[in-house]
Amino acid sequence: MIKKAVRGYSLLELSMAILIVGLLIRLALPSYRDYVQRGWRSEARVVLLSNAQFMARHYAENFSFRASDVAPSLPLPTSPDGSLSPTYQITLTAPDNNSFTLTATPWGWTDSTCGSLTLNHLGYRSATAAVDAQAINQCWQR
Repeated sequence: MIKKAVRGYSLLELSMAILIVGLLIRLALPSYRDYVQRGWRSEARVVLLSNAQFMARHYAENFSFRASDVAPSLPLPTSPDGSLSPTYQITLTAPDNNSFTLTATPWGWTDSTCGSLTLNHLGYRSATAAVDAQAINQCWQR
């Protein structure tokens, strides 16, 4: 009887394949994480702008950004709206009747690129971790 040789992979070939897969994961993971965080940031911007529209309607109806002596409740207090695991907490500060500031603070993660995003009654946008106007624009556009 003639026996056929059993072909398989050697330990060296298997080790090399695992090494290559590990390197690909190591290179791809930071890019993927940045992509996901940009998506979260984009959702937070949408929620901030929606809440700013709510505040503008509130001002048109009441001639004040405040309801009596307190700021009104926001319709969208987290981003993404209605999510079971929100990525941003939205807060409203209305120190007087004629101004407000909305702040989106990362919730459960740290955004070292932009930090917290803010939007005020004049439409002024900022990011706490951004160092200059160009970085702020990138945080609000990407």
